[in-house]
Amino acid sequence: DAFGNIATGYLGTVHFTSSDAQAVLPADYTYVAGDNGVHTFSATFQTVGTQTLTAADKTTVSITGTHAAITVNSAVPTLTVNSTADNTTADNYLTLRVAIAVVDGTLGRALTAGEQAQISGTLGANDAIQFNLPAGPQTITLTGGALDITQSVAINGPGTANLTINGNNADRVFIVGYDYSQNLSLNVAIGGLTVTGGSAVVSGKNYGGGLLNFGTLALNNVAFTGNTAGSSGGGAI
Repeated sequence: DAFGNIATGYLGTVHFTSSDAQAVLPADYTYVAGDNGVHTFSATFQTVGTQTLTAADKTTVSITGTHAAITVNSAVPTLTVNSTADNTTADNYLTLRVAIAVVDGTLGRALTAGEQAQISGTLGANDAIQFNLPAGPQTITLTGGALDITQSVAINGPGTANLTINGNNADRVFIVGYDYSQNLSLNVAIGGLTVTGGSAVVSGKNYGGGLLNFGTLALNNVAFTGNTAGSSGGGAI
């Protein structure tokens, strides 16, 4: 009631609405005497972000209640890269190198509050890395060597024209898995970016300039350009 007490004699019909247009909401329900004013409902939200849920009497519009500020997280654990820097500095930004190290479990330090704020869900299975960078073409120029991926992950870029990972002609850009150790259970998907400036020309390291793969790799909308390999070939992969 208006004073926050349970209206044990309520026998009206309630209808549910939500700010999440994709939510699965309970059907209209008419209370019965046995409910004593209390009934349990469940709703499933589908849209990530802050959502609301409202229950209203279908006849008396003044009988209504709203649960606001419901936080809906992604079902897929997601790390959002928000910097084009290439470092593992403990600051307020999540770089691609830090994101990959977190997935791999090799960062070697605790995340800062700013970095942690860019991670949603519980990491450990089906992790995904996405990007929130300024509008327009952006380039991440690697200064710390190749990006080593040793745990399954999906890296989802904003498009080949919008994000370039540049190896700086100093090393490979990506290495999936461990050298000379095939692991087909290591599932890595990379999409929506350009790989350039990868280099594998030194003795014993002269193949797979842009990307060297020892796992199960899926590429979608990835452009390889300007990568170099030695006598064993495979400038791109």
